Amino acid sequence: MRILFAFILVLSSFSTYALTIISDLDDTIKVTEVRNRINAARNALTRTHAYEPMPLLYNEMAQYTNDLYIVSGSPKLFNRFIQKFYINNNLDVTATYTRGIRDLGNSYKFKINTISALIEESNDTFILIGDNTEKDPLVYQEIKRRYPERIENIYIHRVYAEEELADQTSFITAFDIAEVEYFAGRMSFEQVRDVANKILFAKDMKQIIPKFAFCPTNISDFNKTPLSQLTLMAAALKTKIIGYCKLRHN
Repeated sequence: MRILFAFILVLSSFSTYALTIISDLDDTIKVTEVRNRINAARNALTRTHAYEPMPLLYNEMAQYTNDLYIVSGSPKLFNRFIQKFYINNNLDVTATYTRGIRDLGNSYKFKINTISALIEESNDTFILIGDNTEKDPLVYQEIKRRYPERIENIYIHRVYAEEELADQTSFITAFDIAEVEYFAGRMSFEQVRDVANKILFAKDMKQIIPKFAFCPTNISDFNKTPLSQLTLMAAALKTKIIGYCKLRHN
């Protein structure tokens, strides 16, 4: 009986970690400034700056997820530059899906169809990560409607001040995701601390929150942190960000 119980526990532990990440690229991981078309084109072709420490976060999450798929509205013409971004930021990506000529007119439909196909070809549960510069919240809302039992969480980078949709978790920095993953029992305290330290000890906060991005000046702008081992860490991080943003607004 004890052997059977242990076997069941082992099986359940494997099912717990049957997770895959589907993520957007521009203004989710990569600093692009999508809403400014001139800057977006320049950043897509010539720069490989990430929102720090998003690459570290993805690498930490890789320890308990199976795959990382990037589904981007960028044209296939940019694939070479995207691969350079991965190399420069030490990102291990399973596969990248960008738009071909037939898909250039409708990024919403392209993302819906691509993500749906990935979900239907897998038995995994999925974490979706995107941003609020364009249509990711609506895309992920529709995916959640189609596959409600297959979506573990939806994270939306709050690049602009718009509020998140229901059942979606907004994030200002990578720490916000790490915090939720910690409370979900997937990320360790040490992993969260490593992500937080990249922000706490950052010399250039523009690598965390670029000039064009939403910069919180009040504690109410952040997600609430439950009383826990992370409380002091989260408070120090929020204090640093608020101080930086207040100086930036002055």
